[in-house]
Amino acid sequence: MTTPSSGPDAAPRVVWLLWACGLAVRLLPFRLVAARVLRVRRRTKEVSADELAAQIARAARVVRPAAGCLAEALVLGRLLLAHGHEACVVVGVSRARGTFAAHAWVEHDGRAIGTGAETRDRFAVLGRVGPRGVEGRL
Repeated sequence: MTTPSSGPDAAPRVVWLLWACGLAVRLLPFRLVAARVLRVRRRTKEVSADELAAQIARAARVVRPAAGCLAEALVLGRLLLAHGHEACVVVGVSRARGTFAAHAWVEHDGRAIGTGAETRDRFAVLGRVGPRGVEGRL
């Protein structure tokens, strides 16, 4: 899997990566997908974390509903890591009013970033995935 840059051809690559990841998380074991998606070669910080999150948000509008928050978080984590930023994908669960829900987001520099980051307080953390592997019960 190649990692998109910030050039003019970045948008189609991000859309493709998001679509492929969305399909992979539906068909393959999560640990396998996470290990593959988050394995990248680091570069210098040529693109800000907020710009990378904006790229994912734009791509998600094209790919929805196929991607979902887990694929978006994994791809954002990949882009952040590839551009030299620290990143950790977090998976949380909630059982509000008897309804089970799960959500995934990315933590960067101690804050949630990306689509749905504002909802993270409603979820108990089930586990984290980063460049060193899986932590928790994932």
